[in-house]
Amino acid sequence: MLMRTDFGGFAKPQRPSLLSRALSSLSGLTDALESYVEFRRQRRELLMLDDRMLKDIGLNRGDVMRIQPAQRRAKHRN
Repeated sequence: MLMRTDFGGFAKPQRPSLLSRALSSLSGLTDALESYVEFRRQRRELLMLDDRMLKDIGLNRGDVMRIQPAQRRAKHRN
């Protein structure tokens, strides 16, 4: 958080600009998209394994299809 010190000797929080907030949102969106693309790639690779190989790692085809993308934690905002 940026601080201004010309406010009567006290520091006053300065709000991020609209552009910086938009870029932050866009960055979050691209991060989420990249995570989802990686999830799909990993699922596709698991589905390419034969049943014996899946059994070796303790999975079956139904398990692979039930795997959900990891939920990202929301960043704490002050």
